[in-house]
Amino acid sequence: MSETSKDKSKFQSNKDKQFITDIRKSLQEAIQILNELLMYDKIESGVLELEITSFNVTELFQSITIYEIQVSECFHFFHHN
Repeated sequence: MSETSKDKSKFQSNKDKQFITDIRKSLQEAIQILNELLMYDKIESGVLELEITSFNVTELFQSITIYEIQVSECFHFFHHN
């Protein structure tokens, strides 16, 4: 087995793939937090203004529930196939 084949095989285990996935997810969450902090800073400085608007709370929770079901189904599919 060549050296490059050995290097590639190091990252083929499920444990390594999960580790890389966890790192990617953590980085995405960190970026989201930074974006939210920057947005808060813009609101505080008056660069960005918030608009007060009405919305249907029931529809909001229904859409969140639908999204949660879809994510759950995807998670189940990828972890059992």
